[in-house]
Amino acid sequence: MAIEGDQPYVIAVPFGSLTINKVSQYPNERCSYSLLAVMEGVTPDDIREYLKAVEIPKIITTYDSLPKVIEAFEGDVSQINLLVDECHILFTQYSFRKPAIQNVLQSYRDFKSFTFMTATPLEDLFLSTLEKTPDYQFINLPTYQKRGVLYFDKSVNP
Repeated sequence: MAIEGDQPYVIAVPFGSLTINKVSQYPNERCSYSLLAVMEGVTPDDIREYLKAVEIPKIITTYDSLPKVIEAFEGDVSQINLLVDECHILFTQYSFRKPAIQNVLQSYRDFKSFTFMTATPLEDLFLSTLEKTPDYQFINLPTYQKRGVLYFDKSVNP
């Protein structure tokens, strides 16, 4: 939905390989949008050029490069939706990826809406903490593999 829907989105992922994989899948027969991969080597000017060329931006960025995306929007991402994919990384790799994870945690509230999502089951401690967080919609969906899908959503500007 974030990629193929008609809303502008920034999708933050933990690793560059995920950006490359996803960008290689678009455009396709279902969706004509071109995605921009933002990671090491991509500048805010590169992002601005992409923004000028597309009607509905679809940017997939690493957690590390999220500040470059925000800079390209001149700091105003209030009309852009954010999807943080593989959000279990925010918990499991914080001790050795603190700067990258802080990029996400310090900026997600600036977006029009934000969603944290993972298909990786979280430990009960993390789940119980999230379930007690006020003002957020927390959904833990079972899948055919009996694994949980975490969908953690908050519309900042409903």
